[in-house]
Amino acid sequence: DLFVVLLSFFALVAGLYTVWKTVSIASVWVPVSMLVLGIIIPITYNSFVKKRPLSETGISKKHWLRSLVLGLILAIAFLSAPAPTGTSLIGAVTALTLTELLPLLALEITAGLFWTIFFFGWVQMRFERAFGAIPAIIIAAAFFALHHVAYGEPVSFLFMGHFVGGLIHAVIFRTTRNIFILWPFFVPTTGLSYELGWGLRLPFEA
Repeated sequence: DLFVVLLSFFALVAGLYTVWKTVSIASVWVPVSMLVLGIIIPITYNSFVKKRPLSETGISKKHWLRSLVLGLILAIAFLSAPAPTGTSLIGAVTALTLTELLPLLALEITAGLFWTIFFFGWVQMRFERAFGAIPAIIIAAAFFALHHVAYGEPVSFLFMGHFVGGLIHAVIFRTTRNIFILWPFFVPTTGLSYELGWGLRLPFEA
């Protein structure tokens, strides 16, 4: 299992890096590569090779409603929290026009599902089976931080921010071990905050 996780991680980073270098972020190949490398491969291995239930990747009916409600509460709390600049995320969002906001939301919902399933439902749960909850949380956060090289980011102190963010998400996921505590509310909200922070804008066609 761990060998397959490592192999899938390196394939994911190499694949996303190749896509990012050859097409624009608005290209359909970005979410398609996330779907194939980050979701289909883990689920295929889990469900068809190992014959395990989807709950082994965090996709479960167990605690689904509790997870969804908690995820919504966390997203609302994050959305209304003041930013270091003094402007809350909700203030930054309301400053956008609808045509500016919709493609960013589409990106965050798509990418958020990929992040949630791959790093927490796949990496974290596989390492937890092998080493326990705390090592799995740390490893999942490290993988989450390191995968940002796929987007052309150099390995630097910036990665500590990604690592801390990964830790927070991994701890939250561990409370119910259900992806709905992170997606579709909390992860897209935190992702949107990050993208707005460095000024990402996408054309409406995206």
